[in-house]
Amino acid sequence: MPNAHLSAGKTLLRWWDAEGAGIKTRSVSAAEIEQFERRYGLTLPAPFRDYLTGACPVEDPSWDNELTNWWPFESLCTVAEGYEHELAPAVACYRDKLVLFADYSLWCWAWAVNCAPGVDHGKVAVIAGEDHDRFVAESFGSFVGKYVEDDNSVHP
Repeated sequence: MPNAHLSAGKTLLRWWDAEGAGIKTRSVSAAEIEQFERRYGLTLPAPFRDYLTGACPVEDPSWDNELTNWWPFESLCTVAEGYEHELAPAVACYRDKLVLFADYSLWCWAWAVNCAPGVDHGKVAVIAGEDHDRFVAESFGSFVGKYVEDDNSVHP
């Protein structure tokens, strides 16, 4: 169902609608996003920023039919702030710049977008326990495409 011409946010909105998920969304303002970036000392990748400005859930929880809870803006936080366990070496160095945005089935695992500068900026990681933490998509847009096509492809 992904459409290469749609943004990640629009792809999710379309998919949630087609699946009858009933997820209510809002547009997060540029000022709110800038305040978040300043708070954590990071820069959100453009596809993730676009998602927030057009398809950010408003309720917690905001479950889809795949048992994923997509977090409202007010619940976003870094892995350092929201996850107390050790991380696999592949993602551990980004702990302070990985922004959690969704979890699966009451935190069996979660997903985070990497906001650290460098070659891994924008990649999405699954956070599932030290042996399973890894990058699962090159960008938030790629993550959404994989998720709506075959959510198992982004699981641990």
